[in-house]
Amino acid sequence: MTTQPRIALDDLTSDALDALYKRAEAADAVYRERAHLVALLAALHPSYIGRTDPSAPDWAVVIIETPAGQMSWHIAPRDMDLFTHVQPVNRICRGWDGHTTDEKYQRMRDLTEAAPNLLSLETVADIQGGEITRLNAEVHRLTLGQCTHALAVCEQHHAVPVAGCPHPRCVAARATGRAATA
Repeated sequence: MTTQPRIALDDLTSDALDALYKRAEAADAVYRERAHLVALLAALHPSYIGRTDPSAPDWAVVIIETPAGQMSWHIAPRDMDLFTHVQPVNRICRGWDGHTTDEKYQRMRDLTEAAPNLLSLETVADIQGGEITRLNAEVHRLTLGQCTHALAVCEQHHAVPVAGCPHPRCVAARATGRAATA
């Protein structure tokens, strides 16, 4: 709210009207920035969007299901281009859980406080990459010196020629004359 006195419409000057338009543009920019952040949050958590509020039928409502609880925001029609990745509301979507604005922002604070304990995507990739490397080494160790009767696997895993390899085209065994059949 402003403490400036109201100007009667008949007394509205061009300068006052320009100032009013600038304030409206600034408010639009703030809503657009908020919409970008909500779109990011919707990309990180299960979410859906639709015109579900009968008191604001021209505005969509995005509902985001987070570990801290449901959060929702009204989205201006001009910002809908930011939400093309969000699934539309359907029969199986859980509706609004009745949370208040205060509850929504408490949930956001809870989610923010929990964030340092969540693993980043890079950390998960590093852990999984290390596990994949470990498992590949274990497979190599377990199959070293064994013929699996498949040429590609046989050729890949015979680091040392294997005597008695039954595969007729085993390169490692054939090179030493140890192939069962040539």
